[in-house]
Amino acid sequence: MPAAVILDTTRVRRLRDALVARGADARPGTDSGAAASRVARARVAPFVETMYLMMMVDGETDADEEAAIRGALHMLTRGLLTDADCAELLDDCARHLEQQGFEGRLQTIGARLGGDRLDRE
Repeated sequence: MPAAVILDTTRVRRLRDALVARGADARPGTDSGAAASRVARARVAPFVETMYLMMMVDGETDADEEAAIRGALHMLTRGLLTDADCAELLDDCARHLEQQGFEGRLQTIGARLGGDRLDRE
């Protein structure tokens, strides 16, 4: 298991608190169209998985960390995805991690993000 990375700056704490609050306040969304939802899910999946891997680096899930990921997901998609979509994405992340491990997933995510200049930035 990779060593834990501790990022504890004022800005990171403010971002974490905002994401946790956003995730806790999230309401089930409405179906904004299956095609738009699929596009949004595909677009944010590598970012969600990166956050998921950071959460799992210590081998444990944490309710606040999951709320932060849900909050980030709602912010990144401007509320397009429902809570069920968020849960499915997190389930996918768990399955991928179990199947391929940290290194395998990092390589896959890196290759996916590396192909798009905006995603790299």
